[in-house]
Amino acid sequence: MKLSHIRSSRHAREDGQVLMLFGLFAIVLILFVGLGIDLGFAYVTKAQLSKAMDAATLAAVSNYSGANGGPAAANLIAQNTFWLNYATNGVSGRGIGKVTPTGTFSTDANGNLIYSNTVSATINTFLIGILPQWKTLTVGDTAVASRAPVVMTLVLDRTGSMTPGVTPIPCVNGNTQGGLYLPDAVTQFINIFDETLDRAALVSFSVSSSNDVPMTAKGGAFKAPIINTLNRINNNNLWQGGTCSIAGLTNALCIQNATVVPANYVKVVVFFTDGRANMTTYKFPTSPPGGITLNFGGQDPATAGCPGKADPNADFWRTNTSETAQGAGVVGTTAICGNSWTATLGGTTITATAVFTNAMGIPENFCGSHITADATNRCVLVANQMRTSSNYVYAVGLSAPGSLAPVTLDTLQQVANDPDSATFDPTQPVGAAFLSTGQDLSEVFQQVAADIILRLVH
Repeated sequence: MKLSHIRSSRHAREDGQVLMLFGLFAIVLILFVGLGIDLGFAYVTKAQLSKAMDAATLAAVSNYSGANGGPAAANLIAQNTFWLNYATNGVSGRGIGKVTPTGTFSTDANGNLIYSNTVSATINTFLIGILPQWKTLTVGDTAVASRAPVVMTLVLDRTGSMTPGVTPIPCVNGNTQGGLYLPDAVTQFINIFDETLDRAALVSFSVSSSNDVPMTAKGGAFKAPIINTLNRINNNNLWQGGTCSIAGLTNALCIQNATVVPANYVKVVVFFTDGRANMTTYKFPTSPPGGITLNFGGQDPATAGCPGKADPNADFWRTNTSETAQGAGVVGTTAICGNSWTATLGGTTITATAVFTNAMGIPENFCGSHITADATNRCVLVANQMRTSSNYVYAVGLSAPGSLAPVTLDTLQQVANDPDSATFDPTQPVGAAFLSTGQDLSEVFQQVAADIILRLVH
């Protein structure tokens, strides 16, 4: 009996030790499980904070422009954007108080705009809260965005088909009434940029090109000059003439190439037209021997929908004429399709010729279809030169009902090197092409601005 009693006591002690160890391991296990669950909620909170902070930081940099209220307004936009993307009461109701990010603007040594944004959120724990020091967890996130300065030239159509208030007549005037929409669209567009960071110029074109607003110096004002120029064209009904797109694009290329900026600047050309290019340019021989460059064409070629419309002839214009003095630019001699012509310009006689040489080196007569084909080709070639100089090109076309010869999306895509273009080159700066019906022109220009700003922000 004594031996049996000893064995029973030993088993009792061993059972007690097992229960004690099990209890300890159970507590440890519960703590580890609780830690995993609570850290999981912390991870989810972190992910939500990160997503909201990225959106908020991008919004701040995109809305920095002084015209939109400056840094204070941009910070408010950032906070509202954050709250739209983050549950202000935390994850599953476990957050404590309202979470508000804090952002600051600065400029680095290269002139880039920097926005630094920080935030922290405190959440209640669940299982590990049995330990006093772990009743809450604090989760934080930081986001930084930089926005490079932009140097940009706007190339805008001021041709006769843009005239507002003129009823479009198919096969006759092809009026788009683009003047109703362009001033407001460009005003909203240009106000997105910032005069303390960016630089801009304006080129307008019709039968010739005019450098209406020179490229500003760093910190120079460009918004009012651009807006005022468009309003002057509209108020004085200066929408007139044919579509020499190549003249506008060539001047823009010269302006961009002549503007020396640090490597961090993003160079942009924004091209707008309401019709197919129907004027091209050529250096004609003169008497005495020499040469003079003229823009010629000015009328849309015959189209399938207008069977009674003949292939037009060509008028000749000086290459650069102010938008307020276009009439002074006409040479005044018309070339008949396929025939020779002669003109006297400043006492110099331009040699009679029946052809011009197109961009591919091929002789062509002066029929509208040949002129338009060459004009379109030259626009693409100049846009390619822009990209060689590291310019991003955006192309916007107005194709309103009643347009006689609207610009094609394919042409715009080639000019912009849009990814949807059949000639897209991924090794060159990638732009974008857009078509508008007129009433949505402001929204289209907003898309262009958004694409440019997103390209600037890193």
